Amino acid sequence: MLSKILSPTVLGMLLVSFGSIISTFFSYYFNFYIQSSFPNLIDYGNFVFVLTFLTISQLIPLSISSSLSLLVTELKVKNEFRQLTMLYLKMNLLFGSIGALIALFTVFFSNQISQLFKVGDPFYIQLVAVLILVSTLSIPVTSYLYGLLRFKSHTSLIILISILKLVFVYLFFISGYGFASVLYGLILSSVSLIIVGNILLLSSFDKEYKESDITGLTKRVIFFSLPIFFISTGNGLITQIDFLLIKSKFVPELSGQYGFLVNIGKIFYFSSLIFLGAMSAQITEAYNKKDGYFKILFFYLKIITALIAGFLFVFGLFPKSFLDVFIFLSSKLGLNLSSLNLYYQITDLIPSYSIFISLVILINFLVLFLIATATTRIYIGFIIGTILQFLLIYTYSSDLYSVINCNIISASVLLVYLLYETYKKYESFHNSSSV
Repeated sequence: MLSKILSPTVLGMLLVSFGSIISTFFSYYFNFYIQSSFPNLIDYGNFVFVLTFLTISQLIPLSISSSLSLLVTELKVKNEFRQLTMLYLKMNLLFGSIGALIALFTVFFSNQISQLFKVGDPFYIQLVAVLILVSTLSIPVTSYLYGLLRFKSHTSLIILISILKLVFVYLFFISGYGFASVLYGLILSSVSLIIVGNILLLSSFDKEYKESDITGLTKRVIFFSLPIFFISTGNGLITQIDFLLIKSKFVPELSGQYGFLVNIGKIFYFSSLIFLGAMSAQITEAYNKKDGYFKILFFYLKIITALIAGFLFVFGLFPKSFLDVFIFLSSKLGLNLSSLNLYYQITDLIPSYSIFISLVILINFLVLFLIATATTRIYIGFIIGTILQFLLIYTYSSDLYSVINCNIISASVLLVYLLYETYKKYESFHNSSSV
C-alpha cells in the first residue's frame, strides 16, 4: 500500500529509519544500562575502550564491506543472482580470514594492550579478540541485505539483534560475570546475527548452485576497497582516536567522563544515521542507472540540515537542562544513574562537543554520497585530517576541552576538502546533463 503512495526514496528511508529508531533506542538503553551497572568511572572507561578498539579493528573489513555493498547493488540491477551467490561464499571466506588474523594479533599482544590502555586483566582483551572474529564474520550478511535493497529484512534483523544484545548482557550480569558480561553478550549477539541473517538471505540466492568464475568481481571488491580503506580509517579514527589518546595520556577517571560525553554525542550522531541509512544504496542504484542522484542528495541534505540545527540548539544552549531531562527519563526506564552527578562536570564541554559531532555528521553525509558515486580520491583528505588531528591532540591537548578544540579544527579542514570534491562532482553532473 505504502509503495503505491510514496516514492522509492521516501519509502526506503522510512523503512530504514523505523528500524534505526527502534535499534537506536535499544542501543542507547544498552549503553546506559552498562553505565549504571558499573560502580566507578574506570570500569565505564574500559567499556568505552572495548567499543572503540572493536570499531578500529573493523576498519579493514568495513572498507571491503562498503565496496561489496556497491557491487551487490550493481549485480542486483543486472539480475546476476548466480554471481551474487558465488561472491557471497568467497566473501565469507575472505572476511573470516581477515577476522582470524586480527583476532590472533590481538591475543598475541593482549598483555601489552591491557597495560598501555590501563584495562587490567588481559583476559578481557582475549575476549575482545573473539568478539572481533565473530563481528567480522557478520559483516557480509548485513552488506548483502543492504546492497540488495532488502530494507525490511535489514530492519527486522537490526531490531532483533539490538534486543538480543541487551538480553544476553543482562543475563550474564545477573549471573555474576561482571565486566566480562558485556563481552559475552556482544559475542552471542554477533553469532545470532550471522545465523538469522543467513536464513533471511537464502531467498536471494540462486537455488541451482553452479560454479562460475568470479575472479574479476573479487578483484573489483578488493581493489575498490583500497582507497575506501583510507576513507573508512580516517572516518573511524576522527571519532575514535581522541578517546584512545585520552585513555593512554590522562588519568582513568577522565576517560570515563569523556566516555559519557561520547555517548551524548552518539545520541546526536546515530540520530542522523536513522535518516541516512537508506541514502547510500539509493544513490548507488540511481548512479548505476544514470538517473538524477543529486535529487536524492538534496532530499537528504534538507533533513540533515534541520536535524543539526535542532541538536545544536538543544545541546548548545541548554546542556544542563538536557542532562537533567536525560537522568530523569533514565530513572523512569529503571536505570540507576545516581553516579551521573559526577558527569555534571562535563556540562560545559557539551556545546563544543556538539559542534564537533555536527561536523562529523556532515563529513559522513558527504562521504556516503561520494563513495556511492565512485569518488574514492577523497582518501587524501582523510589522511590529512587524521594526521592533523593526531598531532594536535598529542602536542597541544592538556585537558578535555583542548582535545575537543583539536577535533573541531581537524574536522573542519576535512569538511572543506569534501565540499570541494562534492562541488566538482556536481559540476561534472551538470555539464553531462546539459549536453
